[in-house]
Amino acid sequence: MQNNFRIEASGLHKVYEEGPVKVHAVRGVDVKVPAGAFVLLMGPSGSGKTTLLSMLGCILKPTQGKVWIMGEPVPWEEHSLPFIRRRHIGFIFQHFNLFSALTSAENVEVALKLRGVHGRVAKQEARALLDAVGLAERWNFMPRDLSGGEKQRVAIARAFAGNPPILLADEPTGNLDSHSGRVVIELLKRAADQGNRSVVVVSHDMRIMEFADEVFFMEDGRLAPYQEAIHGQGTGRLRER
Repeated sequence: MQNNFRIEASGLHKVYEEGPVKVHAVRGVDVKVPAGAFVLLMGPSGSGKTTLLSMLGCILKPTQGKVWIMGEPVPWEEHSLPFIRRRHIGFIFQHFNLFSALTSAENVEVALKLRGVHGRVAKQEARALLDAVGLAERWNFMPRDLSGGEKQRVAIARAFAGNPPILLADEPTGNLDSHSGRVVIELLKRAADQGNRSVVVVSHDMRIMEFADEVFFMEDGRLAPYQEAIHGQGTGRLRER
């Protein structure tokens, strides 16, 4: 596979077995995400978006198909996956997933320590990352003292820790008002445009479309470019740039 793509997947399927019933969550998805791309995955609940994102993020093993991260095939061996995630991927979730007993800076430091950055360097880098997302004055605040938008920006700073080349976000504006949501998406767009990161966002939020380089629609486990999907033209893949 060509290594000019940060993420590449071919023929991805995911089947869940619930007793005698098989649920085909993802059906034959192909996708390529180059550096600097902001990609939006849309679709109804239960369409397979989060399942697909989890496979691209090396969290969930596909039933069939292959994934390449930074040009290298994912081996899907349990001992290999944490290393791939720590080295290459930053995750952002709808519910923030911050440690309630830690300050903003300490939440970011946890991610830095997992990537081998410790002590004074970790503290300095955590403060710098919070400054980059506009929270320089909130570094010592506990999550309970932050607004929803501020919590999500702490989560983004944490995802930036270690400068991963790939950012994956699952409904990052789902718990935010329109203003806070726009701030969060602008940060992710800047990470793609100026940081040359590959950003993949799963969302129901139509307002994100204006920021995306590519928009895909997912339904019944199948993925298609948005315009093709709404006109019933079948499946497709991300255009090579």
